[in-house]
Amino acid sequence: MRVMAQRLALVGLALCGASATGADITGPCPRAPNAATAPTTAGRLRLVELMNLALCASPQTRGAWAAARAAAARVEVARAAYAPTLDLQAGVQSNNANGTGTANTSAVGLNAGVTLGYLLFDSGARDATLDAARASLLAADWTRSATIQTVLQATASAYHQARASAEALEAARATERAAEADLEAARARLKAGKTTRADLLQALTARSQARLTRTQAEGELASTQGTLANAVGLPADRELPLAVEESQPPLQLEAGVHVLLEQAQVQRPEIAAAQAQLAAARAQARAARAAGQPTLSLSAVGSTARQEGGPNPGSLALGLTLSVPLANGNRYGYAALAAEEQAREQEATLEQLRLDVSLELWKAWQALNTNAQALATAEDLARGAEESHAVAQGRYRAGVGTVTELLSAQSALAQARAQRVQARLALRLARFALARSLGTLDPGLLADVPPVPSR
Repeated sequence: MRVMAQRLALVGLALCGASATGADITGPCPRAPNAATAPTTAGRLRLVELMNLALCASPQTRGAWAAARAAAARVEVARAAYAPTLDLQAGVQSNNANGTGTANTSAVGLNAGVTLGYLLFDSGARDATLDAARASLLAADWTRSATIQTVLQATASAYHQARASAEALEAARATERAAEADLEAARARLKAGKTTRADLLQALTARSQARLTRTQAEGELASTQGTLANAVGLPADRELPLAVEESQPPLQLEAGVHVLLEQAQVQRPEIAAAQAQLAAARAQARAARAAGQPTLSLSAVGSTARQEGGPNPGSLALGLTLSVPLANGNRYGYAALAAEEQAREQEATLEQLRLDVSLELWKAWQALNTNAQALATAEDLARGAEESHAVAQGRYRAGVGTVTELLSAQSALAQARAQRVQARLALRLARFALARSLGTLDPGLLADVPPVPSR
């Protein structure tokens, strides 16, 4: 049986994972983090460390653990139906007698009794109820796995958004530096009498636009950093310095999309949870059918009584009780019908989920391929724009180019840099989306896309 620890080990998370049998449901992580001790300026966090922090702090994971513990408790409730019951009854009473011509009398009596009950046969109702509880526990554990993967995906998305914002800010600063250099070139040409003031004003406008873009990039970076802090369960104003991830080799998927589609049907925790919920629904239908069947019970009753001035009788009774439902308005029949229809509903839900998972993976696969090609094109576009701007800048300084040509090349370079940042972000998110749609956190799919410094 696949276990939580094996799936999380793929991203290096040292958590106390539990098996799908629910044997270990003591808590979502070894030790919950303290927001006050989270790093602020010293030390930088990698993605895997942010994921660990998010899993321990996220209310979603805590809720999933609580649901799993509740399901485990319901299994024990179902097991308790196999055990005998033992009840103690005790009482005290006072008797007063008034007679004509005789003295009033009073007596205090004590009585106690023990009742033992044991259900011998119930037409399989207990077995079906226990099977349903176990299947529900399995479903809760797989749902917890899906919740963990959802939290990881949200954390990774926020992390990559923050990194993309930092890269966009770096690109905006590079564009601002280029605009400053172009402005200085325009001032030099104006001072030498080789251009008009109109050219200088156009260069000033381009520099101001570059400054505005840089300011907006700074604000976007602060916003995405707050989103990341929130995703890992910390206040939005908590700064989380991010480590520069080591670049990984290009992604190589040996399996074709059809093989991946088959793998997703086996590996997705949502499908496993739905299968367990279907098993629980079928077991509940069996329990509903058995509820209207005969039962056989064993009972034993022992009692004693004590009364002042009187005898102290005691008794012991043993019995077998056969209960056969005869008339109940067909309540049990309708309850069984409702349970069977709920099982059929769960079958349809599982079938639809399989289709949804297939479509999700197909889209993720296509997005990964498209974004990989888009990034390669964006890299070529950025390199070409950098060379074009360098040539235009040289021509302008030499007096053979126009300011329109220079500023056009500068605008194309800024746009190419922004497109490169967005293409890199899209590929990062597409990798994680494919890993999530497969239901496994494969390190090859989570490999980082190395950034290209803006010059």
